[in-house]
Amino acid sequence: MDAIGSHGSSYGFKLTYGLFQIVGMLVMVLIAFWLTYYCGGFAWSSEPLLQFNWHPLCMAFGLVYLSGNELLFSLSAILIYRGLRFERKRKLKLAHAGIQIVGFCSVVFGLKAVFSFHDAKGIANMYSLHSWIGLITVILFACQWCGGLISFLYPGIKSDLRSKYLPLHVVFGVIIFVLSCTAAIMGLLEKAIFKLGTDGRYQSFNSEGILINFIGLLIFVFGALGVYLVVQPTYKRVALAEDELLLHRRKVLESSQELREFEARLRGAYVRKAQIAQMAAKRLTLAQEKSEAADERLYFEQEAKLAAEEARLLEESKREESQRYARVLEVQLEERRRQEVERVKEQLKDRVELEKLAAREEEEDRQEMADVKRKQLELRAAMLDLFEAKRRWMEESRRVFEIEETLRQDYVKKRRLEEEDKKQQKAQTSMQIEAVKKMLAEKIQAEREEKEELERIREILWEEEKRKKEKEFWEEAARKHRQHVQELKINHVIQLRLREEEKAREKEEEARLRREMMKWYAEQERVELYTAQKRRAMEAEHRKSVETMILERRVAKELERQEEDRQWQEWQAEEEKRRRIIEEEQERLILEHGPTLGDMLPKLLSRTKIV
Repeated sequence: MDAIGSHGSSYGFKLTYGLFQIVGMLVMVLIAFWLTYYCGGFAWSSEPLLQFNWHPLCMAFGLVYLSGNELLFSLSAILIYRGLRFERKRKLKLAHAGIQIVGFCSVVFGLKAVFSFHDAKGIANMYSLHSWIGLITVILFACQWCGGLISFLYPGIKSDLRSKYLPLHVVFGVIIFVLSCTAAIMGLLEKAIFKLGTDGRYQSFNSEGILINFIGLLIFVFGALGVYLVVQPTYKRVALAEDELLLHRRKVLESSQELREFEARLRGAYVRKAQIAQMAAKRLTLAQEKSEAADERLYFEQEAKLAAEEARLLEESKREESQRYARVLEVQLEERRRQEVERVKEQLKDRVELEKLAAREEEEDRQEMADVKRKQLELRAAMLDLFEAKRRWMEESRRVFEIEETLRQDYVKKRRLEEEDKKQQKAQTSMQIEAVKKMLAEKIQAEREEKEELERIREILWEEEKRKKEKEFWEEAARKHRQHVQELKINHVIQLRLREEEKAREKEEEARLRREMMKWYAEQERVELYTAQKRRAMEAEHRKSVETMILERRVAKELERQEEDRQWQEWQAEEEKRRRIIEEEQERLILEHGPTLGDMLPKLLSRTKIV
């Protein structure tokens, strides 16, 4: 937080600040004694009544004595700028922010305790004026802390905006502190009424009630002393020379056009480095694509070999299948022949039995010989018919077998022809695919080569154009610099010439004024008809007054010239300081970004020397 206003004496500061600290510590001690002796001490969720006791203690520590929020808002943090008025501002800012964050953590712990107590007892939250003012204080404190952190510590805003925000920051700090004191006193009163007012002990001047009232009075005194210390202009922090230098350095860095151009060149170097990295990545990608294309050709060759091997295995499997089919047909024909032989054997067996039957019948009944002979003839005829049928059946079976064999051979031949046709078609398809793949690979390779060539040409043209623009830029910068130096020299010569002319005009003016004054005095003397002696005395006196007037004008002019020379020297010294600050910042940026930029850094250094 930057100091504002003028610095006065510190008369009475130590006494007031010491009294303020004593009152604050006394408030903390009395609150701890009250909560321990009268309220039973401290606990957590196991004892909700004792858990509530953390609320006033944490709020008193975090808001009254450290970082005011709800009960009291960080007067110690506010007054650190009064108590440590002769320390570096950076340290004070860190201490101020640290005390505030510790106080805020204490406030959060106290709020957790009171909300847990209300939930355990079934009490509504945020119903009283004390809770409303406390919540408003907490919200304002959080906003105040974030605004101060962003504005004054990190990342920081511009000096003009910071100087405009500083009075608001101070005013809101005092307002939040007053709200914290108010919330603290209201909380003490609320606790006293809830605990002691129901049975009349508060009205009977109970010792606990008197202690609570005394704590409230001490908080009021604590707040009054704190507000007085904050608003007293003579107690403001003394600005150190280091702070003035840092503030001047920050203003120079914020308003420096050269530094902004230097940072722009740094960003441009990063962009160029990223572009170079992208180009290298593109080249690596193209190389990987070439490698992948070679791997793809090898993969297609392996696929062709696998397809040929698969066709060979398929041909062998088909050949084995045809052989197996032929064996199955032979087994079926053999089975049919065996069945036919069995039938013939059965028929012969039947014939033998018939002959035996016929012989028995011939022996048993000769009288029926004619019938037997007739039956034998019929049997012979039947047997002949049977043999004829058997012959026809065998011929038919042979014909069917020949037809089946012909059909099998035709099927095998047809399958062989189909396989050959498929093999030829597959070979033709493979050749066509290989031709198309080869053509596509050649086309892709040609497109890649053309693309690479165009990319190289584009990069070359871009580099040439970039170098040309950079050369033009730095030539223009050097020309402007020389022109600026030449203009300064010309202006200096013109100023010297103007001064000489002004001196000549002053001499002429003095002579003219001397003549006019002498003429006026002579006219006055003629009008008044002085005596010769008196006229000579008057002329001498008039001449002396004229010389005195001219001398005064000369002295005034000389003082004016000396003031101009002093202002010119101060401007030159200020410009030299500004140049040194910018050069130091440039060196810092180079050291910071040098390891990252690498090869891009020498170009940047060469350009910086021109500036």
